[in-house]
Amino acid sequence: MSDSYDQFRALVSSDPRLASRWEATVAEVSARIETEFGVTVADRDQLISLPSVRLAVLTEDALSDRWKTEAQGLAPVAQALRDREVTAAYEAALAAEQEPTDRPGFMGAVNALNEARRHGKAGGEAQTSRPLTPSEEGAALARVLSQPTPAMRIAAARREGLAR
Repeated sequence: MSDSYDQFRALVSSDPRLASRWEATVAEVSARIETEFGVTVADRDQLISLPSVRLAVLTEDALSDRWKTEAQGLAPVAQALRDREVTAAYEAALAAEQEPTDRPGFMGAVNALNEARRHGKAGGEAQTSRPLTPSEEGAALARVLSQPTPAMRIAAARREGLAR
C-alpha cells in the first residue's frame, strides 16, 4: 500500500476517537458489502483504499453513497461481480432455450448437414490459443448454451475453446 495509507493508519492509531470511528465504519462497510455483493472482505485493511471510508472516519460524516462504486474495485467484490455476470449469462441462455423439435424447420436443417458435421468429426481445434478473459469466457459460454442440443453445445464449446 502507499505512504498515504500508512499515514492514515498512523493517524487512526494515534487517536482513540478516530480508532473507534474506524472500527465502526469498517464494520458498517463490511456488513454492507456482504449484503450488497454477497462476499466477505477478509482483510479489513483493503477498506483503507476506499476514499469514502477514509473520509467518513476523518470527518465524522456519514458514509457517502460512493462506497458502493468504490467497493467494486476490491478484489473479492470484483470477482463476485464477474461470477454474477457469467451466471446471469448462463441462466439467460437456459431461459431462452427451447426444445429443438419445436422450432420450425429444425429437423430439416439437421438432416441437411453432412454426416461428418452432424457427428462432430469436422470440428477442428479451438479458435484461440490464448486464455480467455472473464468477459470473453462469459460471451463464449452464452453462445455455447444457446445451442439447442447437447451435441451441438459440445461442438460449440470445442469451437469456442472451452472444451477439448
